[in-house]
Amino acid sequence: MAADEARAARIRALREEHGLKWRELSAYVGVTDRSAQEWGASGAISDKSAEKLTQLFRELGADISDDYILRGPRPATPPLLNVLEGDGEGVTATDELLSRLAALEEQVRLLRADLAAADAAALKRSEEALRAIRQSR
Repeated sequence: MAADEARAARIRALREEHGLKWRELSAYVGVTDRSAQEWGASGAISDKSAEKLTQLFRELGADISDDYILRGPRPATPPLLNVLEGDGEGVTATDELLSRLAALEEQVRLLRADLAAADAAALKRSEEALRAIRQSR
């Protein structure tokens, strides 16, 4: 993985916050001490090692997302009403979504009608087959 100073800073901060030594991190993850020290220097860490570090820090009480070590904090999602009442872009997007939803609802209605017709035809064929079986006896 490419070096990343922000990632290195997150790893160093978590290590310091929890009072851990690099050798403790390396022992938990199963890498050399030098590899763990490199995480804090360059941010170069594999996905697997980042997952193990996340697991360790969570066990120690850290409230971090699955990808915090690799990608950092997730941006806050704005409340829907703020988007809708914002600069008008949210309303346009909402109108587009509502239009698509209406089209999908119409497709579902048509598919249900087709299915009902197919079910009725299948039921009619089954009844005719049963009638033929009874008449042949």
